[in-house]
Amino acid sequence: MKDAVIVSAARTPVGKAKRGGLATVRPDEMAASVIQELLKRTPNLDPAQIEDVVIGCAFPEGEQGLNMARMISLRAGLPDSVPAETINRYCASGVQSIAHVAYAIQSGQIETGIAGGAESMTMIPMTGFKFAPNPYFAQDLPHYYTNMGLTAENVSEKYGISRADQDEFSLKSHQKAAQAVNSGRFDPELVSIEVEITELNGSEKPLTKKFTVNRDEGPRLDTNRDALSRLKPAFKEDGVVTAGIGPVQSTLVLSMDHFLLSSGVAGRSALRRRPAFMPATCASVNAAMSSAVGCQRWNIRPRSPRSPRSPGPFSCCARVIEVPATTSAAAAATTCLRMGIS
Repeated sequence: MKDAVIVSAARTPVGKAKRGGLATVRPDEMAASVIQELLKRTPNLDPAQIEDVVIGCAFPEGEQGLNMARMISLRAGLPDSVPAETINRYCASGVQSIAHVAYAIQSGQIETGIAGGAESMTMIPMTGFKFAPNPYFAQDLPHYYTNMGLTAENVSEKYGISRADQDEFSLKSHQKAAQAVNSGRFDPELVSIEVEITELNGSEKPLTKKFTVNRDEGPRLDTNRDALSRLKPAFKEDGVVTAGIGPVQSTLVLSMDHFLLSSGVAGRSALRRRPAFMPATCASVNAAMSSAVGCQRWNIRPRSPRSPRSPGPFSCCARVIEVPATTSAAAAATTCLRMGIS
């Protein structure tokens, strides 16, 4: 069985919902920008050699509906001979896309593919535009539709995780993420997004604004224990999960993470031709959580020790990442812990 290696990786910044800088930008446009950047970072790769594009999306409708992956592929300028598919495994959709491409490479079906995730939680509401639960489950097993917020409440109650403990963890998480953002730790993997918005001014005349989003908007260095303790429960009247400590999706809206994967031989050959490639990194709180899942499942590990150019506390990989064909859950978990994933 062949090895699958990540040759390059890039992502957009993560923006805030509703009022964030990326709130008006379509997810397919952002994802296309990321793929275009991947191609720039691997100039020796002929786009026609890409044999599949797999994009994960939790709510594939509206602006991210139909076979969005195909539209993204074409919008990025890939030849129409390159196939693409959109997959859905909810919060693990982006990670699953990496698995799909890795499986295809390991089995010898393809040599090179692009995997990633695209989601706009500003344009597409949670549960989509029409929530229509199965009547059987709604009546007899309604807990099957428990959302992530209430799941967090259940976990807190089951394992005795207090509100104070969660606030403390949230504070440290915000501080670490904000420091990483402000120091530029994530900049090598980010793809800046140019935004243009036309609005009516006070005189009812159109006013066009142009700006660039090039940093993650979610982490807040100015938050503190008192501010977090004053937040009201977001999912349950007497609960302990707030917007400050709840799922990342409650405060962050958009992140397009894409990875260019290739077989071991082809990938290493490409790197030899271009030694100054960009590090393949997984960053932001959101990506770090997904990456931890991926590391546990596929024993993702760095080929070289960390260096001053390597990513910060929310990263799980440096330079080239190998995905071995087999691994055990215990070994994978140990690898993630050793790499500082928490």
